[in-house]
Amino acid sequence: MRARCLPLMVLTLSVGLLVSSSCGAQAPRAESESAIVTVNGRTLTSDQFNSFLDVKLGEFGREPLSDRVRSELFDEFVAREVALQDARVYGLVSPARPATGPIADASLDEMASDRLVQRYYREVVLKDVAVTDEELAAHLEMLRGGDCDAEGYMVREICVSSRDEAEAARKMVLANTEAFGEVARTMSKTPTAQRGGLSYYDPGVLPPALESAVKPLSPGQISRIVETDYGYHIFRLERRGSAAPPDGDRDRIAVDVLASKNERLVRANVQRLLDGANVSVHRDLLPFQYEGRFASTK
Repeated sequence: MRARCLPLMVLTLSVGLLVSSSCGAQAPRAESESAIVTVNGRTLTSDQFNSFLDVKLGEFGREPLSDRVRSELFDEFVAREVALQDARVYGLVSPARPATGPIADASLDEMASDRLVQRYYREVVLKDVAVTDEELAAHLEMLRGGDCDAEGYMVREICVSSRDEAEAARKMVLANTEAFGEVARTMSKTPTAQRGGLSYYDPGVLPPALESAVKPLSPGQISRIVETDYGYHIFRLERRGSAAPPDGDRDRIAVDVLASKNERLVRANVQRLLDGANVSVHRDLLPFQYEGRFASTK
């Protein structure tokens, strides 16, 4: 059996992480058309960055964002640019936008760039990625993990460092409970994050505060936010019973394994492109204190 699916984009799904920590007043927009960064000789402007923010954040864009969050968003903007440049190396181009319509030209350009990056990952980076029978068998064996009580909990967990992050994550998963695994991969700090936060717990294994949040849930329900010494936790109950998944879950688990595999490959590709990029940030033209990956560049 080989499972395949469309790539899961780091550059779009990591919005949860980027909007998760906010404070202070809304920073003003940069002056129109200021050249704020040069990437491999190509200059990007404040207007382009603002369009990136408008499309990526949507309603979150109205929230006040800290300098750290804006810096992370800026780094995503640069990461998207190096992916676009590599896409063009492979001969991929953005589709022509419609001549007229209700959407602003800048937003159309932004959405076209996103589609081009998605196509790049689908047709180039992740073209031949699949889950083998051996990989699926190993993951199923990990889930079984020995003798388990028949009344245990198979859950997905998100654990983050701040309540702001937890509230942002919970908003996203309540809007789309099926996205819980992707939000966990992007935001959670637990060792299970790379498998979408998926874990099995026998009764009594979780600390009482966490078990009390999980125990009343029905499959598919999302817990309240629970604060512990480790951070802020959110759970989604997958099912009750033993750790061994029912036969009908194999296809769903194969999709999870592939998503995790795609995520790792996307991150590795972004890292490769950024390591080889020549990036110059014009920090004096940014309306916030930039403290991201390229803060030391001139």
